[in-house]
Amino acid sequence: MIPAFSALDPEMLLTTDQLSQYLQISVSSLNKARMEPGKGPRFIKVGASVRYRVGDVRAYLDEMSRRSVRVAMVTALSDDDLPDPEEIDAWLRGEE
Repeated sequence: MIPAFSALDPEMLLTTDQLSQYLQISVSSLNKARMEPGKGPRFIKVGASVRYRVGDVRAYLDEMSRRSVRVAMVTALSDDDLPDPEEIDAWLRGEE
C-alpha cells in the first residue's frame, strides 16, 4: 500500500510508475505529457531516469484545478457576459 500523497515530503522524488499510481493515470499518459511543454507536471532528468518532485506535482494539480474552474466559468457564459480576468481571479480567491 502506498502512503497518502498529502503525507509525502514536497522534496521527495517519484518515479513515473509511482506517480502514475498516485494520479491513477497510465505511465503512457505521463510519458506523452512530457513531450508537450506545459501539459504535465514538471519533471527532472537524473541521467536517463525521469523523476517528479512531489511539490511540483502538487503545484501542477493546483494549477489544473484553478484552470478547470476558470474554463467552466467562462464556457457557461456568452461572449457578452464574460467578466474581466481580475474579477475571475478575485472570485476564485473568495473575494467579493
